[in-house]
Amino acid sequence: MSREAWKAFSHVFTDPSPNGNLKPAHTSAVFSNIPLVTLFVVTAVLGLVALGSAAATWRDRTCPASFALYVNLMICVQGFINYSSVILCAYPLCMTLGTTNAASMSGFFIGVYMTASAVGTAACWMILNTFPDAWNTGGVKKKLLLGGLSCQLLGAFGFLKVAWEGSDTDGNSWIYFLMAARVLQGFGHGMNDQVMKCCIVKLSPVVDRPIHSLNKFVANTAGIGSGPILVAVVFFFFRRPHEEALSAGESQISIITANLQCWTTAAVLAATALLFPEMKVVAPDDGKAVPARGHGAVVLAVCILMDALRAFIVSGVESATCLLLQEKFEWNHDSIGFCIGVTFCLVAPVYILHRQYHDAVRDITLMRLYTTLGILAAVLLGAATQPQGILAADSVIFPTTYLAGALNMGILNSNVFPDGSFLDANNVMLINGLISNGVGRFGGPVFSRSLIADLGQKAYAACQAFAMGGVLAGTSML
Repeated sequence: MSREAWKAFSHVFTDPSPNGNLKPAHTSAVFSNIPLVTLFVVTAVLGLVALGSAAATWRDRTCPASFALYVNLMICVQGFINYSSVILCAYPLCMTLGTTNAASMSGFFIGVYMTASAVGTAACWMILNTFPDAWNTGGVKKKLLLGGLSCQLLGAFGFLKVAWEGSDTDGNSWIYFLMAARVLQGFGHGMNDQVMKCCIVKLSPVVDRPIHSLNKFVANTAGIGSGPILVAVVFFFFRRPHEEALSAGESQISIITANLQCWTTAAVLAATALLFPEMKVVAPDDGKAVPARGHGAVVLAVCILMDALRAFIVSGVESATCLLLQEKFEWNHDSIGFCIGVTFCLVAPVYILHRQYHDAVRDITLMRLYTTLGILAAVLLGAATQPQGILAADSVIFPTTYLAGALNMGILNSNVFPDGSFLDANNVMLINGLISNGVGRFGGPVFSRSLIADLGQKAYAACQAFAMGGVLAGTSML
């Protein structure tokens, strides 16, 4: 597997012609890139070895249930890196594959990952529902996680094949192959997501579930922000200067993205296989979740619907901003990836600030405050005429929406019904995954990019504000 990944990675920089010789125009780029590639790979390998050693020591000093939740966060980051890293290459790749209405199709390419994720969630739900004793054996959870990561790795290799060999001369066969690879990746992510969400309920007492929900949302954000940044950094150092790709086979940004997904997914797969603890029993639950004064089902339903709206909002922000910077302002790929990634990662300092005062303010009050700030930022988004204004609006919308979503999921996880109920943890996480990922995160990229292409930036901003208004109204029912 590593040999295939290295061959594909090095292929980006050698670019052999059909007769096996380097193209003259690329020879200088090859010789200038080989030392940098070698340094990059050696540094990455040494870093992974150091991290693996430190993680093994940490595992030995931590209880298995807690360490399993930390490993889940690593898997969560990787899944969202695979999701968000394609936002830079989606539009040019769809253009070079000869698709009609490339803006909408690129949004579909981004969003179908989460639709497939909902299917993967359902598949994992069926397994856990059929074998409820699986939670008493760490090996079953580990196998499910490894299976999901393996699906993501196979999908990444399929994406790499399209990025390197695809063209617009073979009808629609390449776009179908591309979507199939993307669906396979999303399916694997959905399997992992179901296990990770259920682990929060199964491996931690009720009192600790809100903080674990916050940690998972921060991991989501770290993955979403890291994806574009990693692609932008690699593209900045390894691109061929003064050459813009005109076909999928020559699309540097697509090949770099696919290689990055292959390498990072393989690394997380290996780390999970080595580090995930073998737990014989599930950590005891100190307090069973009970219905919230007789309206527990209503609380769960509202939380699930609000989570879907927030998924629609944030997925639309990340996809639409990239399209605006590419088409309206004609920014370079590396600049777009870095700025968007940093914008998304701003949730980390905002989260640190949130931790300073969240104990003094009710969660619902904070949710309303964050959502109101998001609505004001949506107004700025509609009025912005410069890219700096768009990024400033995103810098408010994204962290506030995500933190409100984390608080929302904390309420949801604390109100799931006991095992055996229709609204127990496994069933609630299935419903949440189907609606949030299958509808919200799929519809966000498609709808936002189509709306910008057809009606413009102001209509897109109005849609965002309307969705946030729905979230704000929902908090009154909690």
